[in-house]
Order: sequence, then structure tokens, then C-alpha cells
Amino acid sequence: MSADLLIQDNHIKNMQRARGHGEIIVKRSDAQNRLERLYQEGCARLRMPNHNKQDPIEAVMINTSGGLTDDDHLSWKFGVEDGAELTITSQACERIYKASRPMPAKIDVDISVGTGGSFAWLPQETILFDQARLRRTIHVELAQGSEFLMVEPLMFGRPAMDEIVTSASLTDTWRIYHDNQLIHAENQKIDGPIDQILKRNTVTSGDLATAFILYIGPKAEAKFEQINHSSKANIGKSIWQLHGGTIHKLVVRMSAATSYELRKSLIPIINVLNDKNTLPKVWHS
Repeated sequence: MSADLLIQDNHIKNMQRARGHGEIIVKRSDAQNRLERLYQEGCARLRMPNHNKQDPIEAVMINTSGGLTDDDHLSWKFGVEDGAELTITSQACERIYKASRPMPAKIDVDISVGTGGSFAWLPQETILFDQARLRRTIHVELAQGSEFLMVEPLMFGRPAMDEIVTSASLTDTWRIYHDNQLIHAENQKIDGPIDQILKRNTVTSGDLATAFILYIGPKAEAKFEQINHSSKANIGKSIWQLHGGTIHKLVVRMSAATSYELRKSLIPIINVLNDKNTLPKVWHS
């Protein structure tokens, strides 16, 4: 290795990395949703707009580093005690930038929902830029009688900016448990020439925006019938009855050419599934 490359390599190794951890626990008291615990450190911040305490508490995740790259690490922990209600969203799209080393950026999310509790996970899009690397894990523990909504939109570059993702790496590992029993496992790995992989009919047929939606709760069958297909997005939906019909799971997967077209189809679906609260205001800002 030449002296110039060695200096550059040492400079990269010594660069400061983004680290952040945020935590919220909410409880139900006097027929109101109340904050039990708030913790934040590093680049992770949580803000709660003023709200009617009869409604779910809405918290906004903020990454003050402005995005993630190799070896950055964000972790979030959310707890909903019995009968309480919480909605989590993000201030803006989370950006995963070009990695200068093989190691990925890391995002870890831990969620627990007590008996009769309600939780909605509604972040805005994660944008994967060219040569980005991301490893994300989501772990969820649900109690009997709880309600859970998860929406994960993903963008490969920004077509409006003529950005093409020719190479990137994404590893997603999600596990959802209900009463200590695994009811949903999601493993996704996409690595290599993204622009070519996405063109496959078995992937997105060239669409650059995708979304995964999961709803677990007693209203799954009724909500399944309310979801209308849109001609602007490719949508597939399924309904599952698990453990003798005691658990109802609704899964929606969709893709569209752009994030604008994706949102046009995604927002009406969120409004159907998230009847506990309106769509977070940051989605419109």
C-alpha cells in the first residue's frame, strides 16, 4: 500500500462514528396515556408534539447526525404497558449513505406491547444510496389482546435527482412474537448490483420504492376488506389466522416507480389500518 493510501485508510478508521440510543415507555393511568420513561443519548432524539391524552402518544425519532454510513449505530427501544397506546414516526427520511468500508450501518429496534396495548410503527422512508450498507434488526414482543401496526417504506436512491443505485447491501432481520410464540419472521438480504436486481420480475420489476405493512389485531379481517388496490402501485395482500384463529395477521407488500406514487397508495392503507390516530403530521411536512 502506498503512503497516500495508508494515510487515507488510517484517516477513515479514525473518523468519528454516529452513535445513538432512544427509549420511551408509556403507561395508562386515569384513562389517559402518560409518559413513564424517556431516555436519549448520542445522536438519537425523541420529541413528542402536544396531544390530547385520550389519543395515543405520538413520538418522533430524530437522528441529529443527518444520516448513517459504515459502522454508525442507532438503537431504539419502545415499551407500551397494559392498555396504553403509542405511535412512533420519524422526523424525515432516514438516509443511508455510501460506505467507505465493508462494515454496515446498524439500526436495532426493540418493541414490547402489553395486554390490551396498541403500538404503531410509522417511520418515513429509509433511503438507500449508492454503495450504502445497512444491517437492521427489529424485535417485537406482543401480549394477548394487543394491537400492532408496522409500516416500513424503502427507497433505492432518488429518481428525481437522477440517482442510480448500482451497488448496495441491505440485511433485514425481523422477529415478531405473540404471547412468547413466533408469529412472523422476515429475513431480507439484497446485495450487489441493485439496479439490475430490482429489474427482475421476482423482485420489483424495476420499481424503486417498496413498502412492507404488517397489522396484528382483532380487526384484521375487516381491515383486509377495506384495503383497495391502486393502479399506481403493485400491491399484494394476505390475511392469516394463527394458533386456532386466536391471532389475526394482515400482510401487505407493495412497490411503485417513485416514492410519490408509493405514498399515494400507502397513505390510504395506513389510514385504514391506523384507526387509533391520524397519520403523523411529519408525513405532510
